[in-house]
Amino acid sequence: KANDATAAENTADKDQEVIASVNQENFKGDTKEYAEKLEAEKNLYLDHLKRLQAEFENYRRRMAKEKSETAQFAYGQMAKKILPVLDNLERGLGFADKHDIDPEFVSGIRMVERQLLDVLAEFGVTPSETLGEAFDPNLHEPVYTVERSDVDENIIVEQIEKGYMLGDKVLRAAKVVVSRAAAASE
Repeated sequence: KANDATAAENTADKDQEVIASVNQENFKGDTKEYAEKLEAEKNLYLDHLKRLQAEFENYRRRMAKEKSETAQFAYGQMAKKILPVLDNLERGLGFADKHDIDPEFVSGIRMVERQLLDVLAEFGVTPSETLGEAFDPNLHEPVYTVERSDVDENIIVEQIEKGYMLGDKVLRAAKVVVSRAAAASE
């Protein structure tokens, strides 16, 4: 950055020299020389204008990116607070499915769950599908492994807690049970 600043100062000094030579009151050169100096001054101003335009465009892009990143961060923080509520709704619905709970009540709870998922989706938060997928340590958190001969090794056979993505980033890794090869019997 120091070199950039020094180069900018040197360029600015040279620009000022050209402008000063054009603006001298007692210019005694010929018209062609004066026209060349005016052309040089014009080019300096144009170059300066183009640089300012480029700097401003870069600034606008940088600010737009920063605004987007700030919004994504805020969405993520909000979603992290809502996800435990959604988890509890899902647990309650799981309980209701196994017991004799009023179907109208369960239907109402399912609507609330759907609304929460829709609101999260509006902000780019989506659940990640895991069951039957290959285990990926970037997306999944293994809770334990289980020997299974009916599926390949490192396949997710159970989901303990749903994982969620914010766009293409992991908001919360899914807690899963992963298959492992059956131990060879001797």
